[in-house]
Amino acid sequence: MKTEVIVLLVFATLLQLPRLVRGCQLQNSEDRKTTRAFNCLENDENSLILEENYPETTILNFRPNASSIKTFPSTIFEKFSKLESIVMSSVGLENIERGSFHAAGSLKMLNLEKNRLQKIIDESFQGARALKLLKLNKNNISSIEEKAFSGLESLTELDLSRNDIEFLPENVFRDISTLEKVDLSFNKLQTVPKNVFSSSPNLKSIKIFKNYLHTFDVNLASDRTFCYLNVDNNSINYFSLTFTRLIEATSDDIDCTLYGIHASHNEIQHFYVSRESTAVNLIAINGNRLKNLQNVTLLPALTKLDIGNNPELAEDALNDGLKLSRGIQSLSLKELNLTRLDPEVFLKLSKLTELDLSKNQLTNLDLNVFPDGLTDFYKLNLANNHLTSLDVEKLQEKFPNLTFLNIKGNQFTRNQLKSILEALKNVTVIQ
Repeated sequence: MKTEVIVLLVFATLLQLPRLVRGCQLQNSEDRKTTRAFNCLENDENSLILEENYPETTILNFRPNASSIKTFPSTIFEKFSKLESIVMSSVGLENIERGSFHAAGSLKMLNLEKNRLQKIIDESFQGARALKLLKLNKNNISSIEEKAFSGLESLTELDLSRNDIEFLPENVFRDISTLEKVDLSFNKLQTVPKNVFSSSPNLKSIKIFKNYLHTFDVNLASDRTFCYLNVDNNSINYFSLTFTRLIEATSDDIDCTLYGIHASHNEIQHFYVSRESTAVNLIAINGNRLKNLQNVTLLPALTKLDIGNNPELAEDALNDGLKLSRGIQSLSLKELNLTRLDPEVFLKLSKLTELDLSKNQLTNLDLNVFPDGLTDFYKLNLANNHLTSLDVEKLQEKFPNLTFLNIKGNQFTRNQLKSILEALKNVTVIQ
């Protein structure tokens, strides 16, 4: 009997069963560093009352959909004096009052996603000087005041995606010189102020895809750490990206998980990036209305280029543009109505490793247009053309290390396909 009692006591201690604290139920981890909150209800004055102190807690997680908190409770930092992380998603939050974070000096991560916030007022987070990550995504935010992020002197990542933001004040990020990543995707922005990011010299990643942008004319502080810009799926007709300072980056400067300029599926006719910048090595500008490539292929560090499905890009303009770039490794010319390949272009692409020529009008593939010695070339996509023959011997000669070939949707006979498969036993062939 005694043994059973002891076991039950130990088990209850390990679980740290939740205790009711006026307005909230709290459950501590065994080491008391993490506290889970649920069934939290505000009083009549929209205030969350917490009576005890929790000096050891560094992580506070509110169970999603298990509380109703309309106004962010500033009393949290009085009772949890060492908080470094708060997750308060799906609690019905509607307001953040000025001064709510005046005692949040140790806070490093704040997650307020999936709530009902509509407006971020000036100095909303003043006092959270150590905050590095702020997640405000999946709210109903339509308005952000100019000094909304004032005082966030350590912030590196800001997520404002999936809101209703229509306008950004030009100085809204002025006080965040440490900012590295900002996500504004899935909003209602029609324009972005030219210098909205110019006070953030460490900016690496900008996401503004799935908005209503008609122009994109933005100046960044520096290209030293620039990695990634995504403005896919807008209605942009004019694109310009410039840098106040051009600094040749070293391998120590660059730490990119995503990279390049992605501006696919817009209406772009005019495209410009500072020609002297060495930060841009990938451009994906497929599905637009480009008429020439003069401002695309001149970038000295460009190695990957996707210009497929630009129906207004004439063959001569395409070839003239490609002649200007010698460092291309990956090239997509998908769906450009090409009938032939210009040897003056391809003989100069001596670093080519992959090529997409799918959905064109090729009836013959002249492999002599390619230079000898393409030992790093491994992937060729010829799908959905009008090819009736393929010189497999010449193909192996030009691309000795080819590992992938797509010839689906052409006009080869069964015997031809059988011969191609037999000759390319070490190649993955899609037919």
